[in-house]
Amino acid sequence: MTGGGPLIEERPDAGRANGAGKLVPVTASVLAAILVLAHGVGTAADQAGAVNLGFLSPVRSADGIADEALVFASRGQGEAALERGRDAVRRSPVDQSVVRRLAEIEMAGSGADGWSGEAVRAAALLGWRDSVTQARLLMVRAQAGDIEGSIDHVDAVLRRTDISPELFAAIGQSMANRQIRLAMADRIAADPPWRGTLFQSVAEYGDAGTTPAFAQLLVDLHDRENRSLARAETDPVLSRLAALGLDDTLVDTANALEPGDTGRAFLNDRQFAAFEEQSDTLGNGPFDWKKGRAQRTVITVMPGPEDSDGRALKIRSRSRVPGVAVFQNLRLAPGSYSFEYRFRDAGKGLSWQIECGEQVLGSSVPGTEARGQSGGWNSASLDFNVPANCPVQRLQLLTGRNLGGQPVEGTFANLELTRR
Repeated sequence: MTGGGPLIEERPDAGRANGAGKLVPVTASVLAAILVLAHGVGTAADQAGAVNLGFLSPVRSADGIADEALVFASRGQGEAALERGRDAVRRSPVDQSVVRRLAEIEMAGSGADGWSGEAVRAAALLGWRDSVTQARLLMVRAQAGDIEGSIDHVDAVLRRTDISPELFAAIGQSMANRQIRLAMADRIAADPPWRGTLFQSVAEYGDAGTTPAFAQLLVDLHDRENRSLARAETDPVLSRLAALGLDDTLVDTANALEPGDTGRAFLNDRQFAAFEEQSDTLGNGPFDWKKGRAQRTVITVMPGPEDSDGRALKIRSRSRVPGVAVFQNLRLAPGSYSFEYRFRDAGKGLSWQIECGEQVLGSSVPGTEARGQSGGWNSASLDFNVPANCPVQRLQLLTGRNLGGQPVEGTFANLELTRR
């Protein structure tokens, strides 16, 4: 199931060939009657028939029969689907997923416009165990315009069960409704116990259809609370947008949560805390420092220049092939910029580079810069232009080809990125 499509595929013509397969709608009262009548006899028969005598095939489980019923429904064999669906319920009348699949069969063949809410509600009467049932009940309420009921249902479900892919998709689809999304922001602002879990689940289940809705929910929540949100909530959503390649939405969301177009805000973590051992300030967002995949490369943090209270980043690489030692994604608006830094003992195998996708916007090789400043520290700069249609750029420190295997070292400090 994907986040963009309906949770149940309606088949208005299923089972209607020559009028022989037309389904009689199964309402909540019909399903309830099946549950009551089948509870005793059906369960006993299923248990008795489940014994494999060797020369006879074992009786199929209720789950297997329910799945078979769905196959018949998908082929348009309405009567056979309904018969097997009811048989499955008789065998296991307290299995919510089995009852839910009978509801799906009824909905597929009813020809009704929209959702058969009664059938879903009947399946939901058996409790909270089946997250797919809860997801579909959420959609029933959302499509019926029951805003408060939808939010109450989400709250109740998330307090009782883990977030499944189906439940996540249903919540994500419902967030496309602005009224539901704003009501959801109000509920989250009350700090329910599932608040962090909901946003963290985006990293696992988010797709191109649902992740933007959760990004907008973050913005709504930020505006509602008028304060910065925890990075444990924002990072999973922003990182998922980056992984999906939704750069425009990523930058718009990040800028709405925390403007990144003033002064030193162009660069995050100028003290390189992300590379400190056992640091509790490590970020998992898309605009944090990260280690690249350069082979045989050691990265350490040390004191910076004596005339500065900052920290310095030391790179030592024995890589024989080019690679990325460290990098940070940027969100610069179109325009002209200057990247400045100080360095010491930087070999020619190291270089800074600014990229936009496959396009190199500029590069600087510190080993070729003039020397002679105090304390062995030198300064270098790199001017570059960010073109239009380039919402995300990458600043990276590269290691070059080193066929001799001799270590290449370099220490860097006082990184600055400013608009020209």
